[in-house]
Amino acid sequence: MKKLMLVAAIVLVAASALVLSADVSSTDGSPTSAVINLTPSGSGVTDYGVPAGFTLDRTGELLSDDIMIYVDGGLSPVKSLHFNGGTSTTFSIEYQWLQAGSHVVKAVYGDAGTSVESSLSHTVSKLQITVKADDKAKYFNDPDPMLTVTYSKAPIGNDKIVGMVVYDGYDVGEHQIMQSLEYNIHLDRSVIPAQSASNYQITFVPGIMRILPTMDIRDAISKISSIPNSVYTYEDADKVSVAYRSYMSLADDAKKQVSETVMSAMEKGMSESATVNHTSGAASALDLPWNVRMTVDSLSKSSDDYKRFVAELPRDGIIVLYKVVFVDTVTGKEYVPDVGVAVTITGIAVPNGDVSVVREFDNAASYVEYGMVEGSITFVSESSGLFSLVTDIDLREGANVSAAMVAISLVVGCVVASTVMNKRFRTYGP
Repeated sequence: MKKLMLVAAIVLVAASALVLSADVSSTDGSPTSAVINLTPSGSGVTDYGVPAGFTLDRTGELLSDDIMIYVDGGLSPVKSLHFNGGTSTTFSIEYQWLQAGSHVVKAVYGDAGTSVESSLSHTVSKLQITVKADDKAKYFNDPDPMLTVTYSKAPIGNDKIVGMVVYDGYDVGEHQIMQSLEYNIHLDRSVIPAQSASNYQITFVPGIMRILPTMDIRDAISKISSIPNSVYTYEDADKVSVAYRSYMSLADDAKKQVSETVMSAMEKGMSESATVNHTSGAASALDLPWNVRMTVDSLSKSSDDYKRFVAELPRDGIIVLYKVVFVDTVTGKEYVPDVGVAVTITGIAVPNGDVSVVREFDNAASYVEYGMVEGSITFVSESSGLFSLVTDIDLREGANVSAAMVAISLVVGCVVASTVMNKRFRTYGP
């Protein structure tokens, strides 16, 4: 009986389609009772870097258990298998021999031109790795935190993922963390000299850098956000002034961190505050800054201010006495303009005959410019004082105003409106 030197091998050859059925044959057509069948341990698809598992079964008698393994049509075996008297054995092919792509795995048993073979296709997929830029946060003007990334999977062996991230932004808000150097694979070819980077598929996912407002910016934004949707009252207007004061206290670069939406809300509040601040009962003013509040009070004859004012005037000469006050609602101080501002009071019943507007300032009473149209009067003051509409009388020469009048609230001067003004500038006093 011819002694058979039995040899079995597994050969990996590139192929384009997955074939799971076994091919069993005898290369020289001589009869053999041995049949081998190669099947995948899983689906027939593995990721790069994962060993590919197989099962080899036999039927019939083999004169030897020796099986030799060949890879990708090579002439040198890479592994040997043994049934060890059994009918089935399992084995795996390491990733070093299976790069991304399709392969034909062939099991061969035989000698001297007589062999039994079984083959199938096996697919190796690229190793999918997601590189996610980690979200970061910092306060405005603080140093940048270290930017980091997280990998969904580690590369195989000593291969490394290399790349860099950066964010482009300065203002308060959200900014994308993007690649400044595209992430890719640095291959360790000491294990697989012919290894290709195509064994990997790298996907980058941007992160978010959140630049947060500092406490002072948050405080300003909070105060602006508290402004009512519509400003109708002094209380509403005061909230606008508080918000504006908080905003103006910020450094210039910090002011830029307040969003356009927030600034629009404050600007709307400032515009509506002007209407509220510049109206007091039947009185109104023109050309005042939005934050200057005018109050005009008609004084009763029993008030100390009224008594002091008429001390040097015939009592029956006064038609009405007003105390006009202008206050900067942002600073809380008296407002002193560079130029005058027109103040108009409506609904005044004026008797027949000439009338005048008299003011008190610096211990003296004097005539001021005024204009009158259909029951309204517009007067101008370049200084502070009480204002009175009087019948056309002469102030006494050399009349002194009581020293107590110095304590009267200061009044900002007013600009002449587009009314024809009576120009009377006679000043009386010490």
